[in-house]
Amino acid sequence: MYYFVLGPIRKINGAFKVLVINGYEEDSQAHLRILLEQAITLLYILLNPEERIQQYNDYCYVDQHNTMAKVEKYRPFYEIDYDKEEIIQNYERVKDKFKSKNRWSNKNLREMAKEVGKEAEEWYEFIYSWNSSYVHSDIYSLKGVFEHESLETSL
Repeated sequence: MYYFVLGPIRKINGAFKVLVINGYEEDSQAHLRILLEQAITLLYILLNPEERIQQYNDYCYVDQHNTMAKVEKYRPFYEIDYDKEEIIQNYERVKDKFKSKNRWSNKNLREMAKEVGKEAEEWYEFIYSWNSSYVHSDIYSLKGVFEHESLETSL
């Protein structure tokens, strides 16, 4: 039933393990962030599964519409086989359910974690925020990748 979240969690977990085992701890941090995001999302869905699974699934149509718009704008020469009218119809049918066209829930991940409970909120504040530096390549993540001396002399 929850394959939409559990499938990706299984794959990301495998990639995380491979990176850690092979000495790529810093690179694994982005995967840990993804795992945490998926875990919080699943726990949030389970608080109201009937409504939230539908919302999660309906967002697929918004995402398809967003992707189609980007392809048409930035890569109009791409030949992609899709039914444009069907995508537009599905999007029009569900678009008003979403405050943001960039996420499936009307809450951001921090708000979802808070609703899930104190432990999830702590995971978000500590693990997710900390590992975001590896995703967004701030100075903290660079120091983890390079030795301090070489970082200072090469930059």
